[in-house]
Amino acid sequence: MLSKLNLVLISVIEATYVLFFLNFFKTKKSLDQGYILNKLQKLGISKKSLLHPTYESPYPISMICPFGHFISIPIAIYLIVRFLLPFNLKTIVILNIIVTTMIFIGSFMNFNAVVYLLPFVIGEIVLNLYLIKSNK
Repeated sequence: MLSKLNLVLISVIEATYVLFFLNFFKTKKSLDQGYILNKLQKLGISKKSLLHPTYESPYPISMICPFGHFISIPIAIYLIVRFLLPFNLKTIVILNIIVTTMIFIGSFMNFNAVVYLLPFVIGEIVLNLYLIKSNK
């Protein structure tokens, strides 16, 4: 079983990864074609905080919307403090599964975010499977 310190260290690495890709990573390539943005606009939802580039840029830019930049901070905070919370391991695993699922579903608003967060989601799945197996 990993120690609490090791679990927190893994969480800090994951939080750094999420913060970097959602806030600082820049590319010229947009993988998103704006399908979800168009659907939201048809529903009357067109917030500036959800707008992100859906075009290839001549120079590297962040392809993540302002909401993605903002939400990365609570995600990182959760990742760092989750193993410091006074809950048993089973409760933390259930909470991790719920939060990771919500993050992954939310990332489908921008396919760049899906690609950026896929290694994080896979890492969370592996970590939670390990925690479930080692807790038996």
